[in-house]
Amino acid sequence: MKKNLQTLALTMIFAATLGACGNSTDIPEAVTEQAETTKQIEKTEEAVKSVITETSDHSESAESEDKTGPAGNELQSIPETILDASSKSGTDAPDEGEHIPVDVSECKTFDQVISKLSKDMGYANVKLGNTDTLLVASKTISFGEKETVEAVDADIYMADGDKILYCGYVTSGGSANPLAVSEGYLYAVSHHSTKKYTVTDDGVLAIDEEVTEKFDKAGNVSYHSYSDIHVQDACENGVVEYDAPLRRLNKEYSDSDVIEFTVVK
Repeated sequence: MKKNLQTLALTMIFAATLGACGNSTDIPEAVTEQAETTKQIEKTEEAVKSVITETSDHSESAESEDKTGPAGNELQSIPETILDASSKSGTDAPDEGEHIPVDVSECKTFDQVISKLSKDMGYANVKLGNTDTLLVASKTISFGEKETVEAVDADIYMADGDKILYCGYVTSGGSANPLAVSEGYLYAVSHHSTKKYTVTDDGVLAIDEEVTEKFDKAGNVSYHSYSDIHVQDACENGVVEYDAPLRRLNKEYSDSDVIEFTVVK
């Protein structure tokens, strides 16, 4: 459209120029006619420029509308939309509320549970309390020259006669704090919290002890103690006066054995 208008403008200007170059024997009259023709050419050029400008503005507006929605919001192409959705997926161990354990409804033994695991998942046999349990990790981490296989999260299963029961899910704060076990207790540590788990005689995964440090807006720290099965020596809301319980639990964790997992090939 823009090119057609430019062609039309050139044609009009050329025609006007030809008119100004016509044969004349009266020089003053020819000069007058040429001046009038020049003015006409200038008017024609201005009119054509105006039309071209309006057309260009309309074209740019149309292109802008193609890129925006009815409300002026910029639209994304389908691949970008898909990429945005997929990029929201995290890489850390899932939250307990989002975690989906392996379906063991038809399993009777730990071996049958292991046979259902996907490649690169890990498993370990651990005794918690007086109960033999199977820990299943969604992913594992290898460390050191011996390539010790560790994990930061695990589902816990136990056998009950000829069926397998799901006990619960535990997770630590990251690869610097892999899951560990000592004397029938499982330890899961994060930056400001240490948890000590066991399985009770009636088959319940329980927090034997948990100590957490919390900071208020002014930066003041407080320590909180909790247990599913013991009465804690703490004030109201589980507040303890000093950090001694947290230091004790962290010492227990550092003295415990990191759980070694077997990776599914």
